[in-house]
Amino acid sequence: GSSSFAASMAAELGKDASVYAHLSAGHTVNNYSARVFGADAGKDATKDKGGKHIFYLLYPDAFMTSEAARLKKPKNDIVELMWKHYTKRMSDGHSGKFEITTAGGKKEKIELGAEMFADINRAKTILQADWTAANP
Repeated sequence: GSSSFAASMAAELGKDASVYAHLSAGHTVNNYSARVFGADAGKDATKDKGGKHIFYLLYPDAFMTSEAARLKKPKNDIVELMWKHYTKRMSDGHSGKFEITTAGGKKEKIELGAEMFADINRAKTILQADWTAANP
């Protein structure tokens, strides 16, 4: 929030920078609770707005809306289910139970908590594909 070191850092780095930070210190690599400040946070970029939870970068509004329409369910219900999916996959990744099949056909274990900080776009692609497969 407004007293966040990440929020202050993003402000000091300038309008084109983004800072990703955990909300708690424990198990930070696998902690799904993270906020983004700066450019990637969009309208919630400033410390006064509290940043943006990383969930909303992984499951952006357009994806939520399209999935609600595809599944013919209210968007609020879809968002709730996506939160459950997100926290479950983060937990699965932390315990070594989440894997994907690569383009080359190999199985790869993914620690999503680490992946979202290393490559947010890859983490987003993995989570959205997994969500779609789990919700045909």
